Amino acid sequence: MFIPTVPKSLLDYCCAPVPFVMGILSAFKKQVLQKPLEEVVFVDLDERNVKGQIDSKILPSSIVKEFRNNLKKLIRNAKGNEIEEEKISILFYEFFRKLIFDYEKYIVDGQFDLSKFIETKPKKERQFYEKFA
Repeated sequence: MFIPTVPKSLLDYCCAPVPFVMGILSAFKKQVLQKPLEEVVFVDLDERNVKGQIDSKILPSSIVKEFRNNLKKLIRNAKGNEIEEEKISILFYEFFRKLIFDYEKYIVDGQFDLSKFIETKPKKERQFYEKFA
């Protein structure tokens, strides 16, 4: 799930136990940080840092490397602290698209065959897809 900017009325969704990417306005940062966020990773574009635990060893390394490089380039090329929301959205969209780009091949009679989907992934990436599912 990807929500570029979460409205104030939905900030509780930041604690949902599902994989997602959400953008929050800096005005709501304090409010969100007071919530139970054990498994949340923050990429703070205003402060230009990452907070939280990332088990990056299970993420597909080539996709992560490309994402990190693109994120660094986006931050480096930002004018002051202004980073265009659309560019961030595109960056995260591309990251997720590359993770699951071929999922449609594994939908048969309206049912997604997770085991076949995972079997087609390189062995070192399967743990990620099992946890992601």
